[in-house]
Amino acid sequence: MTDDPDMAAVLFAEIATEQAVIDQLAEGTAKLRRIQQAKRDLALLDPSALRAALERRHASLVEGA
Repeated sequence: MTDDPDMAAVLFAEIATEQAVIDQLAEGTAKLRRIQQAKRDLALLDPSALRAALERRHASLVEGA
């Protein structure tokens, strides 16, 4: 414990960031779920559709380079 008001202010400032961190975690979790779903969806594609998608993706990356 501390009786230092400056340290207490630092502690309150740290606590004040809690909701923002919770929100960031929630957003990150939602994004991770979308990524994992995308992987599952890709795994269900038939080989020719997957090949076409890979070719399109490769072409877009080459254009963007």
